[in-house]
Amino acid sequence: MKSKSGKLLMWILSGLFVLAGLGMASYGLPLLIEARQSASWQAVEGRITHSEVVDAHWDSDARQMSYEPNIRYSYRVDGVAYQGTRFSYIWRLTNNNRNQARRYTSRYQVKMKVQVYYDPSDPATCTLETGFGKATFMWLVGGLTFATFGASVFLFVLPSTSRKPQAIGCLGFLLFFVGLGLSLWVMIP
Repeated sequence: MKSKSGKLLMWILSGLFVLAGLGMASYGLPLLIEARQSASWQAVEGRITHSEVVDAHWDSDARQMSYEPNIRYSYRVDGVAYQGTRFSYIWRLTNNNRNQARRYTSRYQVKMKVQVYYDPSDPATCTLETGFGKATFMWLVGGLTFATFGASVFLFVLPSTSRKPQAIGCLGFLLFFVGLGLSLWVMIP
């Protein structure tokens, strides 16, 4: 791009990609850490209080509905009653497969006794299934992919007498496509 306004626009867009990517990654990293830590949490007996598949939302083309299990449960820690809604760190937030959502609700039926795993330092933080799967990485990988793309665009249009920033930008684009591939892999159930 030769015009100054074109380069400015590219810098602004690349900055927005970097900020959006870092925001997504900053949401995903604590989730990933919590999912990892959940493997060592303590367990107590709980009871399922609600279990149904809900229509989450239509996709942008209004062609396909997304579904998610809506599972709630109660449990007690040291005599204090708690309510939980997280059943797994593995499940993607929404999914277009009603049967997959139904599998979770059939495993967790109302009035069923279950093991509830809770964080000993914060008993209100809980889950029915511990650990993580590839979907747990979705926010982190997607965010880093966005940030890499934005940084690559910035370096590619950076005015310089040296070709190093553009070469780094090209490497960044390569990393972007690798991250995009990982993101797609993570999103496939």
